[in-house]
Amino acid sequence: MPYNLDTNGDGIINQDDLFLYTAWFQAGDLAADFDGDGFVTGEDYDAYVAAFELAAGHSSDAYTDTTPASGSIVWHVSHTGSDSGLGTESSPLKSPRLAISRLRNLSADQVRLARGSTFTGGLGQCKAGGAGVGRNIVISSYGTGARPVVLCPDSGGIEFTGGGGSPSIISNVVISGIDFRADGRSPASQGGGIVFIRGGENLSIEDCSVVGFKDGVLIQGPLGAPYRNVRLYRVAVADSHGLENVGHSQGVYVDNVDGLVVDECVIDHNGWNEAVAGAGATIFNHNFYLTGGVTNVTIRNTITARASSHGLSANHAATFENNLCFRNPYHFIRVEGGAVTNNVFLESGDIGTAERGNGLVVGKVYASGTEATPCAVTGNIFSGKTAKGQNPAIQIGAGPVLVRENIVDAWPGGNVLLDPPDVRGVLQIANQYENPAWHRKTLDDYAKSIGLADAGAFLAAARSNSRDGWNNKLTATAGNAFIRSGYGR
Repeated sequence: MPYNLDTNGDGIINQDDLFLYTAWFQAGDLAADFDGDGFVTGEDYDAYVAAFELAAGHSSDAYTDTTPASGSIVWHVSHTGSDSGLGTESSPLKSPRLAISRLRNLSADQVRLARGSTFTGGLGQCKAGGAGVGRNIVISSYGTGARPVVLCPDSGGIEFTGGGGSPSIISNVVISGIDFRADGRSPASQGGGIVFIRGGENLSIEDCSVVGFKDGVLIQGPLGAPYRNVRLYRVAVADSHGLENVGHSQGVYVDNVDGLVVDECVIDHNGWNEAVAGAGATIFNHNFYLTGGVTNVTIRNTITARASSHGLSANHAATFENNLCFRNPYHFIRVEGGAVTNNVFLESGDIGTAERGNGLVVGKVYASGTEATPCAVTGNIFSGKTAKGQNPAIQIGAGPVLVRENIVDAWPGGNVLLDPPDVRGVLQIANQYENPAWHRKTLDDYAKSIGLADAGAFLAAARSNSRDGWNNKLTATAGNAFIRSGYGR
């Protein structure tokens, strides 16, 4: 009889089931005997996680179908168009804002920007949501050539916010294939790249680049009624920054959302700009900042690199799998349960002159010793810390936590630290530390193996990777596989 993945019996397969299974496994409870052989082993855990990932639909390996639905109106926009045009492909509009303003709420209307075009001034406020699943409001592109570029020197990229008659619920929205750039922006300006502050469900951002804003992607649902189902797929968010006296800057900020999937994204160098006075690295600015109001989170196959401070501040239980983390002062912090599996953590750094160098911090940081949701830390690699700070690869502030089959190599500051020392429920199995037989490889090494100069060149190329001409060599999956080969994995 097949193993019942719905461990808590509520009729839904979600992260609550994974958390309960992890607790059973850590306790050696026969309820975790996935293969039914009468024993609870690591093979049971791996098999359950693989089956859970498939059943819970955590793989987002395709773009949303944006073929116009029946009854939809598609507005085409080109830099060579005219606002007196019909909005057709042969008679396009010139102003993206005009096209956005014509979208009907609760419809399946679309705005498509011409590839190869550059528009200045942002897309403005969108007040329309889709009619239902498969009948989305779509903001995308048409034609051939490079993704359309939206230059935003003194504004945000696009916003779904209140005011101006905007509905409080905006659901079923797809933003795909747009290059948002804040070129020429004043560091004091507050504009965000993609800002979504509404209630509703089903937002998908795909194949977009968001570069140079104060906040790259900001998504906030209503308090007490979280926005449901947000997806970031193959999105690059980079170089977000602002002046310290203006407010904190984040690459991706998410609040009050239930159901967040981030897959194959590149989140790089956010929260600071070393070339701008007053916009230096601080402990308050991050690549990812998820509040405690964000639930049912999966972040996988994603590069998070060179953050001002945190590569990821989780503040809740979640699933983190096969991510490539590079030169973040804190790679992952405030992971309050869930699964941290098969990630690669490289060269954790400092925050300017403030010494850091943390790999993974598990537990409720602001409530040290408080019991957290069970967490499994398995199959990760922590390698080559470059920071001056003497912080450990794995720091645990609250249990129960399973730490299994991780590798820690060249990480001054220690391997696993229990802080406080009396943390209960930490089970450590088959971890490996500082083996001279290993052949440590770096991201610089990987870059050179694919014909690039160094890690910086790899990240620059990965940020530019797009749907047309997608290069699998510029992904977390490929980089991680190269790093793992030095450890026989």
